[in-house]
Amino acid sequence: MSTISIPGSKYAQPSDSVAGARANAKTRTVTVFSLCFCLVFFQSLLSYPLYLCIGSEFCIAIEDASGGPQYMWRAYVLTFIAFATLVVLYRVLSTKRRVENFQYRTFVLASHATYVKAWFVTAAIVVLNCSILFKQAGYRLPLLSGMSLDATQYLLYRNGLSEGMNPSIANFNAHLLVPMLVFLSFFCIRRNAIRFRLGSVLLLLLAACFALNRSFLPVSIMISFFSFVACRELPIRNLSKMAMGIVVLGVVSLALVVYSTKSSLTIAGQKMSDRLVHGQWLGMPMYLYYFEDYKITPKTFVHPKIRSVLAMEVPPTPGRELMEYYNPASAQNGTAGTIPTFFIGEAYAVGGWLAVGISVVYVSFVLWGFSFAFDMLPKNHITCCLYGWVAYKVSAGLVCGISAFLVSALTAVLLTLMVYVFVYDSHVRSHRIEKNEL
Repeated sequence: MSTISIPGSKYAQPSDSVAGARANAKTRTVTVFSLCFCLVFFQSLLSYPLYLCIGSEFCIAIEDASGGPQYMWRAYVLTFIAFATLVVLYRVLSTKRRVENFQYRTFVLASHATYVKAWFVTAAIVVLNCSILFKQAGYRLPLLSGMSLDATQYLLYRNGLSEGMNPSIANFNAHLLVPMLVFLSFFCIRRNAIRFRLGSVLLLLLAACFALNRSFLPVSIMISFFSFVACRELPIRNLSKMAMGIVVLGVVSLALVVYSTKSSLTIAGQKMSDRLVHGQWLGMPMYLYYFEDYKITPKTFVHPKIRSVLAMEVPPTPGRELMEYYNPASAQNGTAGTIPTFFIGEAYAVGGWLAVGISVVYVSFVLWGFSFAFDMLPKNHITCCLYGWVAYKVSAGLVCGISAFLVSALTAVLLTLMVYVFVYDSHVRSHRIEKNEL
């Protein structure tokens, strides 16, 4: 077992694994947050250039609804500046160095029995959660029950189920438990691994039957992939595994779009590309146009559970308000939810240009906080899976809204990690002092 260095501690010694990996690294490696930034770039900064080059009916409709071309190019320039600033601060604040420290560190192996026990415990929790969801869904499998429905009926059916089912349980399965099973069976367990891998795939499919949206499988696969990258150094010149993961993710996503929209492969591919390339950014000009002379209260970012406990009445989120304004019919019948966009859009809706600048700096420090916490932790199957979850939540938050970095599960995990790290650091310091006194 390698010695884990605690940065900033007087007693910390350089980790042989980190030093050795850095000394022997002859090629650049891909970090998880580098993948996150690439994903955000693809979803937020390709839309407008592609529209100018090849055109898009989707973009034309948004341009007409958001005040004209001046709001389009203004939104793109603002997004580009915010993204570039985020990347610069990622390097200046030493976030990148700390992320590399964690990925270069040697994986701390446990015994085979430990991994098997962890797999069975996690699998039992997944089955228990699925049993609860099965009862809440009226003893039906939501994904399979929608096979005979058209696209609109399926959306209405799914929204109706969400009122009786607890989405937090489904998300817990998708975001943490299932990726943990995949990670344990495909990376940690070596003996009789085929049985555990088959079991992980079957439990993945079982959990997907209770998904209330078509992103369940892609999200689980993406988090598992991020966890693999965090665990293994992936040289840039050897991207076969990454390419395979992207292909699998694309095929699964396309299949789910075909199923949920009951459309052909061509139409489903067009819808998916519009959603990936255009859908996560095109809300930005609408935010700049709609909230130019009107700002929404910051109370809209209070978590729904906190609202219910405090009996707070607040207006809908900026994305929901935009959807109700631009597409009231779909918003009313439940077939449309919100209009997401690059995270500074929500900040602009609340506080204007000042809030945009503050949000970029704030998110940069959130990223630094996570990098600091993981740099202080040992690298094992738990921290790698948690790291993959954090990477996914960060990439999703960057293209959906600043609210993901405020009162959310992401910030709750950050605070928990910080408390754990400082308690752990204090414990080790006191142990060292006692040992020296003896």
